[in-house]
Amino acid sequence: MTKQNQYIALATHPFIDCVDGTRDLVIRKKDAPKTQLCPLLDHHEYETEPLGFAELAFIPCAEISDTTELCVVTALINTDKELPPNQCVSIGAPIDKIVGKYQIYSDIVELSLVDKGHLNGAAVIEFENWNNVIRALYETAPTIVMKIVKDLAQ
Repeated sequence: MTKQNQYIALATHPFIDCVDGTRDLVIRKKDAPKTQLCPLLDHHEYETEPLGFAELAFIPCAEISDTTELCVVTALINTDKELPPNQCVSIGAPIDKIVGKYQIYSDIVELSLVDKGHLNGAAVIEFENWNNVIRALYETAPTIVMKIVKDLAQ
C-alpha cells in the first residue's frame, strides 16, 4: 500500500478577484453539509484516474439570505504524490449563475492540482503558516463581505 501524504489547502475564497477579473463565490444553503469528499485531479483531467481525494470544508463567512451563506472552502488533501508548498489548486464546479462579475457556485465536483491558479491564494499551505494565511484573509473580510452582500441584493 502506498503511503498517503496529507496537505491542507485553501480551495477557494471570496475575498479577491480571480486573474480574469471575475470573483468566485461559493454560496450554499445553511442546512447543506459542511464537509464533502471529492476527487483530486491533475489539471481538471476528468478522464484520468484521480491522484487522491480532498475533504472539503465549507466555512460560512457571511449570511446572504435567511437560507444561504457565503463560504470559504478549505481542503484536506490525501495523495501519494509529494506536493510542494504553494502548489496551486483549482476547483471544478458548475456555475449556478452569474451576477455582474460574481460567478456563483454551490457544489464542487473536484479539486485539481494546476500549474497556475485561477485564484491567487488557492494553494497548498504549509501547516505552520495556516493560521497566518487565514488571519490575513479575514482582516479585510468585513468590508469585502459587506460589499458582496450589497451587490448580490441589488
